Amino acid sequence: MPARTDYESIFERIGDLNRQIEEIMPSVRESIDEIINNNITSTAAIEQVLDRLLDFASLGLGEAEFRKLNKYYVGINKNNANFYERQFEDLQRED
Repeated sequence: MPARTDYESIFERIGDLNRQIEEIMPSVRESIDEIINNNITSTAAIEQVLDRLLDFASLGLGEAEFRKLNKYYVGINKNNANFYERQFEDLQRED
């Protein structure tokens, strides 16, 4: 069984990661707004941001941003948007 300091180290790393994500969220939001406002339909561009948001979601961050972009993505590629929604829901259940 790990010592208490091992757990503290893990929680400290998670906290550091959360802070780093919160620092880059404004640029992620800008990317989402750019995609939506400019009617970008590139599956690769949209999915790159959705993938990043799924990573954030595993730490409980970025849900509103994910939902906003995936709602837009439904109009471009419904099947892939549904896949992303399922992935997001799976992450939510794991918490």
